[in-house]
Amino acid sequence: MGYFDHQTWNAKSAPRFTVGRDHHGWWVVHDREGRVGGLFASEDAALHFAAIECDRKPGAICRAPESDVVELGSFTSDRWSAGDGGAPRH
Repeated sequence: MGYFDHQTWNAKSAPRFTVGRDHHGWWVVHDREGRVGGLFASEDAALHFAAIECDRKPGAICRAPESDVVELGSFTSDRWSAGDGGAPRH
């Protein structure tokens, strides 16, 4: 899986995609350009989506640290969903 970077985000060389979990536990792909993204049931699915979207360019994907929460705007906010919406539990 050499197509993502575990390093901390650097604004000068910011990757296009960040992959991590939202506060519900879903896997999120967040596009820095705001063009595409999504919610996924597994980390593999999220990384696969991001890799395809960026043509597997090295450094284009950053895996957020486990301690960070990655949200996808209103799609992962509590205002959007009623209850936990069937999100995976930790």
